[in-house]
Amino acid sequence: ALLWRDLGSSGLVGGNYPGLVGAAMNAPGATLGTINTFIPRSKLRDSASYLVYSVAGRNYFYIGSIVTGAAGVVTPTASVTPLEAKGIDEKLDDGMPGTGIVVAYTDLTTADAGTGAPLATTCLNSTTPATASYNVAPGATGAAANVVCQLQIRTSF
Repeated sequence: ALLWRDLGSSGLVGGNYPGLVGAAMNAPGATLGTINTFIPRSKLRDSASYLVYSVAGRNYFYIGSIVTGAAGVVTPTASVTPLEAKGIDEKLDDGMPGTGIVVAYTDLTTADAGTGAPLATTCLNSTTPATASYNVAPGATGAAANVVCQLQIRTSF
């Protein structure tokens, strides 16, 4: 959350973010309203926010919703439609949700929550990253217009 405070203070992004860090973000008093005062919301939709984090020495942007559960634990959830995710992926990367620098998820623990035929509640049509595509086909699932995706974008810094 300090990144957003520094960017806001410098005028590089709009807003003023006070800079809550570490355990304070998961404090029992943390609420969705509180968290979103420290993390900017996306112009994509009001429920979407941006996170910046590092895993195994690589830096990532995350586009999704931030919710709080029991004891204020912050949990990421979907806030992007498959059609929007595909558009972002095609502009920044290879257009494939399971490969490259832009990776899409139904949830952050698996590439997709469903198996077999794509469901209206899934972002991708497969759990196999190399062959997955965005669930944007018109018809019975209607998933292209449902907010069921989260995006992880690997940075080069």
